[in-house]
Amino acid sequence: MEDQLEKTDTSGVKSGVKVIPFADMLKKGHDAKFEAHPPTSDDIAIIMYTSGSTGTPKGVMVSHYNMVSTMTGFAVALVPSPEDVYLGYLPLAHVLELMAELCAVMFGVPIGYSSPLTLMDKSSKIKRGCQGDCSVLRPTLMAAVPMILDRVAQGIKEQMHSAGRLAQGLFNWFVMYRNWWRRRGFSTPILHSLVFSRIAGLLGGRVRAMVSGGAPLSEVTHDLIRSCIGCSVMQGYGLTETTSCASLMDEYDVAVGRVGHPVSCCDVQLSDWEEGGYKVTDQPHPRGEIVVGGDNVTMGYFKQPEKTKEEFFESDGRRWFRTGDIGLIYPNGTIKIVDRKKDLVKLQAGRVRLSGTRGDHPQHQPLRRQHVRLRGVLQELRRGRGSGQRQAAGLAGKGGAGVGGRGEVARAALQGGASGGGGPEAAGQTGAARSSGEGRDPRPGGPDLGLVVAR
Repeated sequence: MEDQLEKTDTSGVKSGVKVIPFADMLKKGHDAKFEAHPPTSDDIAIIMYTSGSTGTPKGVMVSHYNMVSTMTGFAVALVPSPEDVYLGYLPLAHVLELMAELCAVMFGVPIGYSSPLTLMDKSSKIKRGCQGDCSVLRPTLMAAVPMILDRVAQGIKEQMHSAGRLAQGLFNWFVMYRNWWRRRGFSTPILHSLVFSRIAGLLGGRVRAMVSGGAPLSEVTHDLIRSCIGCSVMQGYGLTETTSCASLMDEYDVAVGRVGHPVSCCDVQLSDWEEGGYKVTDQPHPRGEIVVGGDNVTMGYFKQPEKTKEEFFESDGRRWFRTGDIGLIYPNGTIKIVDRKKDLVKLQAGRVRLSGTRGDHPQHQPLRRQHVRLRGVLQELRRGRGSGQRQAAGLAGKGGAGVGGRGEVARAALQGGASGGGGPEAAGQTGAARSSGEGRDPRPGGPDLGLVVAR
């Protein structure tokens, strides 16, 4: 780009490199006689890499047709209005943010760009006395991830805690009162203007809908954000392999803990997972591995044909993807995620469930570190290495203080991995214990990290 006031100095450029002014490049493009070759619907639009939370990140080949199909599915679920303004602050490497912004472009919704560090008035990179991006832009639509919403909820709780017990008690009662009416389909505009309007002002005061994805959203956080901000918080479910789209809550759905119903561009079916004890014939609700099929299912993994063949397949004239997530379907068609296949570490004596150790527990960092150590120990036991047995023995000895009484879990894993034998006594609890909640932290208010040993 040339300087408008004086000639740009290019003397420091490496020899052999030709520098062309941007204006000259535009002129050459205008005068070019090359024939245009627009992309087809089957061409790759982008290679989007997965997060790598369950293994090495994989490049997912997303076609133009996949992206347009997802945009139509989102457009049916949430209809924009001429007054809408979208706030984009997540990176475009996040597939949910990419598709949300493309939907905004499709409908002509203005987009304002921000970052988590400049989002609100008290964000870390906002000078004291200055306004954050939300206060300036006053958006109506946002995409969010649970980590951001948890931070907002934690900030609200800390502010109420510092105000004293009386104010905290009144605030909790107002939240419960508003949730009670919202679940019955009513709004509370007077209560919002008197109590919650200042909190809603943190995000500009005009947010009417917020889509959360990328990870499960806590039910407590879901209810708190929905009450304090006064907007619809729609939790969705999707993966990079399904172009971020599989299911999404309705704008007027007041449930929590669910991820809504399948969007219009795809189908969702359940498949039995015998090893985990989940079947489509389960009562009162069918359970199984979620399999997504439709025009939003991507082309596969970049330069990984074997992995593509393992997780993608064709059936009934549609392309399907095995998600590895376990869900149950309610009679009204909404879905709840209850488990994940890849959260099991197999041992000779049974399976150890590690679903909770992936979560972030900032207030229990010592506990979290012990569980991360346990994950590595169990992987060593799978390989039959003696060092893993010695580490497990040390970890089991610290069970009472280090891992909140879960030393027995480490001992059971050690005994099972070392002996190769296994009844329920060596492997831990049975599958019934998993469903009943046994084997979790028995202390009132204690952290539930979801570590359960099952046959």
